[in-house]
Amino acid sequence: MVVYNGFNISIVTANGPLREYPFRPTSTLSPPNTKTVYVEVPSPSTDSDSDSQPFTIQIKPVVPRPSDTVGDRFHFSLDGFSSANGKSIGPSFPSTLTQGVTFSGFSVVDSSDNDRAIVKEMFFEQAQLELGGGEEALNDKLGVVEVCFRELDLVENWKGTGTAPLRNDGPRPVEVVRKDMLAGDSARGLSHVTRIGGALDKPRLTAKQVTPKWEAPEYTVRFVYRSRAALRSLGVEVEEEVRRENVKKVASGGCGLPVGRWVKRLFGKKEKKEMRFSEKK
Repeated sequence: MVVYNGFNISIVTANGPLREYPFRPTSTLSPPNTKTVYVEVPSPSTDSDSDSQPFTIQIKPVVPRPSDTVGDRFHFSLDGFSSANGKSIGPSFPSTLTQGVTFSGFSVVDSSDNDRAIVKEMFFEQAQLELGGGEEALNDKLGVVEVCFRELDLVENWKGTGTAPLRNDGPRPVEVVRKDMLAGDSARGLSHVTRIGGALDKPRLTAKQVTPKWEAPEYTVRFVYRSRAALRSLGVEVEEEVRRENVKKVASGGCGLPVGRWVKRLFGKKEKKEMRFSEKK
């Protein structure tokens, strides 16, 4: 999880929020109003038949928002492909001031109506890398989830078709990544990509229309996601996983005296469960 400009932003899988590590840029230049971190994509559970791991993006305010502001608008992109709908935290959406917002899926514009979007599942899956050329352009955002936010100027009811049609921008996800597509951070230890899955709900109309305060800065949090092995290859000191194991320990039914053995035979053995912690490297 990342705390930036008053908000706690995290990518969450079934194992909880992804672990965060300091990012070492390839150059001394850093984009303005941007925080970049590495996050570790955990290995899939042993009982899973797939290496795909669903995830959500959670955002919560860490300090009360100023009473004189309309709010803040959040949107995100996966590997450079932007979700059509955003979410807002502000007085017009009272519950968000304490609970925050969650992107449970990726919004794709309905092909028959650009006032509607379909929310689809989001997954991490292992990258399939191939040599050889292709027609795809360079993509320096492969392996990166970006969350951007900016202060709002106005929140109003949706005015209908043509006022601000929904859209998805950027290169669409690909199943196979060719090495000549990689550039910038995506070329360093790419281990996973994101995938957009099936629909989570029916297409929905946009309820509100928001206008950003264009003179206000836009803030960006960049999650460069990699496997544990890939992070180590990049020189990142990753934390050791702590794995809990259930170890059965049979307690003595008595104190070794005849009366103890008699009590044990009468009431039976009792088992205790002891938690033992070990490091998974």
